[in-house]
Amino acid sequence: MDNKLLSELAKEIGGVLSGDDIAVNDVKPLVVASGNDLSFVIDKTNNESARSSKAGAFLCYKGFKSDKPTIEVDSPKLALARVLNIFYPKIHREPYIHKSSVISNSANISDKSYIGPYCVIEDGAIIEDDVELVAFVYVGEGTSIGKGTKIFPFVSVRERCRIGENCLIQAGVTIGNDGFGYATDAYGHHTWIPQIGGVSIGDEVDIGSNTAIDRGAFSNSVIKDNVKIDNLVQIAHNCILEKSVILVSMVGLSGSVHVKENAVLAGQVGAKDHLTIGKGATVLAKSGLMKDVPDGSTVMGYPARPYIDFFKERILIERLPEIEKRIKKLEEQIESLSDQNNCEEF
Repeated sequence: MDNKLLSELAKEIGGVLSGDDIAVNDVKPLVVASGNDLSFVIDKTNNESARSSKAGAFLCYKGFKSDKPTIEVDSPKLALARVLNIFYPKIHREPYIHKSSVISNSANISDKSYIGPYCVIEDGAIIEDDVELVAFVYVGEGTSIGKGTKIFPFVSVRERCRIGENCLIQAGVTIGNDGFGYATDAYGHHTWIPQIGGVSIGDEVDIGSNTAIDRGAFSNSVIKDNVKIDNLVQIAHNCILEKSVILVSMVGLSGSVHVKENAVLAGQVGAKDHLTIGKGATVLAKSGLMKDVPDGSTVMGYPARPYIDFFKERILIERLPEIEKRIKKLEEQIESLSDQNNCEEF
C-alpha cells in the first residue's frame, strides 16, 4: 500500500493538519494501530483509547488534543469513509466472460464488463461498461445494468428492470419478483393479479443480502438515487423510495408505501400499505406504522406515535404498581371514613 502524506489526506477530505506532516501507510483502529498508521477519534468517548494508542497520527473531531499529528474535521465518520476510499479504492476486474455463462445473442454486453461463472443473461438485456457479475447472477429479458454496478453471487434481476450506475448488490438479492397481489371472490378463492410493472433503481444504490424488491403491479416499483438498504428487507410492489432513504435490516414495506427523501427506518419496522413516510422522518426500531408519518418527525412503538409520547407512556406503565398501591390506600381511607359516618348516624 502506498504511503500518504497527512497534508495530502487533509487536502482531500477538507481537514486541518496540526503537527508534523508525516507519511502513513494504512488506517487502523486505535487499539491495533502502529506508528505508521493513521487512526481515528470519532468523538470524546475515544479520548482514553487515543491516549494509549500507538498510532502515528489521528483523524479526529475538532478540539481533540494530542502530542501527535492530527487532522481535525467537522465530521470524523464521514472523513474516515473518504480516507478509507483513498487507501482502499474500488478495483474493477479486467473485462472477461466466463465460458460457463449463458448469454443470449440479442443481449448487449459491453466489452468492458466482467461476466463471471454460471451467469445467465436473457434476450435484450443490457450490460454496460465496468459492470461486474461476480458469479451465478440471473439477468432477465430486457433488463439493464448500469455502468460500474457490481452484483455478487445468487442475485436474480428479473425481466424489464433497470439498475442504475455504481450500485452494489449483495449476495442473494431478488429484484423484480412478482408482487403479492390477489383478488378474492365470494367463496374465498384467491385469484392472482398479474404483476406487469417492473423495478427501477437509481444510481449509487446499495442493497444488502437477501433483500427482496417486488415488481410493480402496473407501474414500476421505484428506488431512487443513493438509497441504502440493509440485509433482509422486504419492499412490496409499487413502493417508492426517494433519494437517500435508509432502510435498516428486516424492515418490511407493504404495497405502495411512499418513503420520502432522507427518511430513516430502523431495524424491524413494518409499514401497512399505501402510507407516506415524510421527508427526513425517523422511525425507530420495531415500530409498526398504521398511518402517515409527517416530515421531520420521529416516531416509535406499535402503533407508532411521537417518540416523546411513547416514552411518557412507558414511564406511566413502570409506575403502575406504585399507583395501584396508592389507589388501594385511598380506597381503604374512604371505606374507613364511610364506616365512621355510619357509626355517628347510628
